[in-house]
Amino acid sequence: ARMAGVSVATVSRVIAGIDMRKASEKTRTRVLGIVRREGYYRNTAAQQLSTSAVAVLGIVLPHNSFFRSSFYVTEVIRGVTADAAARGYGIRLYATSEPLSAFNYDEVMKSGAAGGLILVGTGADERQAIVDLHRAGVPFVVLNNELSNPPVNSIDLDNVRAAYDATTYLIGKGHKRIAFI
Repeated sequence: ARMAGVSVATVSRVIAGIDMRKASEKTRTRVLGIVRREGYYRNTAAQQLSTSAVAVLGIVLPHNSFFRSSFYVTEVIRGVTADAAARGYGIRLYATSEPLSAFNYDEVMKSGAAGGLILVGTGADERQAIVDLHRAGVPFVVLNNELSNPPVNSIDLDNVRAAYDATTYLIGKGHKRIAFI
């Protein structure tokens, strides 16, 4: 802040990318240039102490070995990590050898180890554990397990549409012998 000749609050807003109306483009450029030149990086631990917010997301992988070894999970983790980093969040990975119902989400959330959870590839047999998370008020998103009762945040793939699009694309390229493996 001293090097840029602005307040600490202005530097914080510029680095976080929030409330940009309060800093001119010239000020933002100056602050970001100093940040790059000086090799500054955000100390998320200090930020968490000052704001009581946890800037870490927990990714919970199920005990199902298929999902652990699948390319899909690798891509999910890669995408979540990249997007989280762009927003100033870290990632903590929880690979459990137990069903979701045995995962100690209460300890994770209360200790501040994660501010929210992303549940990857949970099975239908783990519905009750998801209901329990919902009732406990734990912030979470479920991937590939759309539930309507209770209504939870979920992201699911439209496999039928994806298969149709892939097949249409291959047919459009002149392929006639198409197999699904």
